[in-house]
Amino acid sequence: MKQSKKAKKMGRNKRVKTPEDSIERYDMVLQLVSTQKISNSEAYARLNVDRNRIVIQAPISELAKANPEVYSFLRATFKRKGNIKRFTDKCRAFCEKEPTASLMAKKKHEGALLDIYKM
Repeated sequence: MKQSKKAKKMGRNKRVKTPEDSIERYDMVLQLVSTQKISNSEAYARLNVDRNRIVIQAPISELAKANPEVYSFLRATFKRKGNIKRFTDKCRAFCEKEPTASLMAKKKHEGALLDIYKM
């Protein structure tokens, strides 16, 4: 019996519920881009992840890597059933402030972060 498109889609995509899920997804793309020297869009296609979700939630991962102290402080405020969009907005606000912004720019130049979120 042939499987429906909806059933195929449901099996391959994992819903991001916590900041750690978002970081894990970002790291998978970063690992593919850095180790196999492929483009971001090719990495998204190989991993079957939505490009827009990665771009929208990138500040979470970038803050966690650039300024772990601030990230851990913000992470303590995220509740179990919290809204990931609100948490992303909080992280973006901290990413735009110094010294985090300059640290992120340096890490992007070195290749330790994906160059997708523009300030």
